[in-house]
Amino acid sequence: MATDGDYDITRELDLYFDFCQLEYGVGACPAVLGQDSNAKCYNTLATCPVPDSYDPMPKPLTFVRPEDGVEANKIPSLTQLTIQASRLAGFTGKESPLGERGKVTATFKDHAWDDSLVDKYHLERADFTAGQPAYEPIETGTFWPKFRARNQFYNGRDLIVRTGIGDDIRTRKYVIETMEGFNSSPKVIGKDPLKLADDDRAQCPIASGGQLASDLSETDTTLFLQPGGIGDEEYPTSGRASIGKEYVSFTRSGDQITLTERGLNGTVESHDANDTFQLAKVVDGVPPADIVYDLLTNFSPVPASAIPKAEWDDAMSIVPNVYTADIAKPTSVKDLIGELAEQAGFGIAWDDLAQKILMVPVQPPDESVGTITDDMIVADSVRVKDAQNKRISRVWTAFGQIDPVVDLDEDANYRQVAIDVESSAEDVERYAQPKIRKIFSRWIPQFGLSVAQDLNSRLLARFQDTPRDIKFNVSRNDIDQIKLGETRFMRTEQIQNRFGQPEDIIIRILGIEEKEDILAVDAEEQLYIAPPDAATEERTIVIGSDTNNFNLRDAHDNLFQPAQAGDTVRCIVSPGVVVCSDRGGSDYAFETGSFAPGVNLVLEVSNNAIISGRGGSGKNIEIDISGFESNFNYSFSQLDNPQRGSAEGGNCIRAGHPLTIKNQGVIQGGGGASSGFAALIHGSLSASWALGVLAQGGAGGVPFGEGGTVTYNRTYDADQWVPSPDGNVPAEVIINGQSSGLNSVAQGNQTRVLRRTFSEGNVWFDIENQTLSGGDVAERGRNINFIRQRTNSLTSPTLDNITTNLGTPGLAINGLRNITYAVKGTIIGEERF
Repeated sequence: MATDGDYDITRELDLYFDFCQLEYGVGACPAVLGQDSNAKCYNTLATCPVPDSYDPMPKPLTFVRPEDGVEANKIPSLTQLTIQASRLAGFTGKESPLGERGKVTATFKDHAWDDSLVDKYHLERADFTAGQPAYEPIETGTFWPKFRARNQFYNGRDLIVRTGIGDDIRTRKYVIETMEGFNSSPKVIGKDPLKLADDDRAQCPIASGGQLASDLSETDTTLFLQPGGIGDEEYPTSGRASIGKEYVSFTRSGDQITLTERGLNGTVESHDANDTFQLAKVVDGVPPADIVYDLLTNFSPVPASAIPKAEWDDAMSIVPNVYTADIAKPTSVKDLIGELAEQAGFGIAWDDLAQKILMVPVQPPDESVGTITDDMIVADSVRVKDAQNKRISRVWTAFGQIDPVVDLDEDANYRQVAIDVESSAEDVERYAQPKIRKIFSRWIPQFGLSVAQDLNSRLLARFQDTPRDIKFNVSRNDIDQIKLGETRFMRTEQIQNRFGQPEDIIIRILGIEEKEDILAVDAEEQLYIAPPDAATEERTIVIGSDTNNFNLRDAHDNLFQPAQAGDTVRCIVSPGVVVCSDRGGSDYAFETGSFAPGVNLVLEVSNNAIISGRGGSGKNIEIDISGFESNFNYSFSQLDNPQRGSAEGGNCIRAGHPLTIKNQGVIQGGGGASSGFAALIHGSLSASWALGVLAQGGAGGVPFGEGGTVTYNRTYDADQWVPSPDGNVPAEVIINGQSSGLNSVAQGNQTRVLRRTFSEGNVWFDIENQTLSGGDVAERGRNINFIRQRTNSLTSPTLDNITTNLGTPGLAINGLRNITYAVKGTIIGEERF
């Protein structure tokens, strides 16, 4: 330990390397000298002849300066220590997402060494006891080149630095990044543990190893993964994944994958054998602290011991929002955390003295901590710079990502864009030009307009005027008075207002660098806007684009922490937006879901907005005909529309929790579908055998009810059913039902099949009917008008027909007992208690 006047100066470090705990050829070590190796190992993996038995344990090697003298169990080769402190990002999106990494550079001299501390068998090397060749360590080679040859695997191991004066010793922790210059000026470079979250070391999701065992068509729903066993090794029993450009949901049993939904992103395509089945990471309504903890501990080598999770949770309790994302392909953990940090308003940094990762939200100063004044600041040390690169006058936040498979910065891949402009900052009298910050948010889901607008407001409030970067020094004695990431008041003669008086400002501490006798502080002026009070702030959810089957509780929980008694959750349906049920029948367009007692729910339906149950869809008809004359067979069946459900109209609002409605638009139940019709007649018509078929699907109800389809399957002997002068050609009319629009009623029509044999006079059969229009909103479907089915001289005719079910209307309100109308407006349909 060197001295400086009356003070001892400490400069030393520990490098942790893995050394095997076993002894060569003894006990659990099966190595045999002369057989497995000519010489005993150095208890490192790089020199182990039986690596399957290698049993490592981290061991510190302590290095000190030569002037400190030779001390037991310490190596006197340290010549210089340079420490660069971690720096918090400034939250403008312009810096590295995780700020600047703390760094230590240790420089050494190379020297002869007897290999004590680094070679368990160093006393055996000279007399062949440790094998061949025999050598005297102190006389053979030098410390660092030998050490590097024996210790190749060091990345990510601990590096501990101790510095100080007298009894004031500070300990810092890093991880080894690299070693260099072994034969000249050896150096070991350490970074803070967040370096382990860099792009080349941490990706989320982890790249999947499973591939398709065979081709997959656009309609297939089952696939198998290869290589065998990869399913159990890498994939959960259910989840989401990407195959090429397609995004799917799945369940799994062994290596068999069942695709429960294809084309979640709107893209369905065929795939080739050996295409990768990439597991996605799905984040569904999770607080920022939990997201970052998961990313660092499960998708990077950052140790959980470095994260004070309880402190994170406490610090981030002022942030009311939760965040949602589908991460479909491997993405840098650093970038994911950086995106979230800007959008949720927090910073991440390594505190090398406390030896923990800080998570610090943007927040007001803690007045109990006190103001930084000239009593603390070293004279003439303040340096101020206008940070013009941080100024913002416009913020565009795109949110509601549509397709997680495509690149993040695709403009067309978002449902909405929140645009906020501080036009006064662009006036000629002020900054005279716009400064735009564009954010592509995978973290803010659909219906998150209020969250996006809050983000824009916070950024504009902080950066519409040019903030100042401030650097100053304080005495080393005040090392415990200033903490990385904290927000403080500052008043100094070195920063003055227009009157020449000390200006009271708010700063955020972004970096602290410890030098011999001072602390160099790097700060950013904080032009502050308070975050919402999580306990009292109204939570606003905006339905800004057409959507189906909206559940208020689900949407809320994708954006906010759980609502408590006294909270107000306001849902706004924007002008021109249509909220509809996805299917007719039992589906609802809008459901409150279940909230805690005492939560206030408000629904505002804007002018020209519509909440409506979907119109019922006409029943689909299937007709199967086979054979000819005496072998003739047929069957009719009617089926629900597989995508849009039954003929019944869909329902509008289900209020399972007290709800106040302010309706300036329209609330309505869906109309029922009309019935469809199929008829068949066959028999001998004069000299020929005759068949007549008439089928028409029912018309869909308003709005968006789909017309019923007709599937007609007829098999026969081709030689018998051929055109001829006297017939033998079936008379068929097949018509699909018409679909309705938002306001347009699907129309029916009158159809007729007439078959006449002219060569033998007036011999004929005739089928005629009329399908009526679908039901308007909140109305029943209409029944088909059967007009006639008749024959003239048809021998032994067989006549049959079916009429498909029509649909009843859907409800406008279910749960009227929970409804309070502030403005009732236009409501069409039954309001059920």
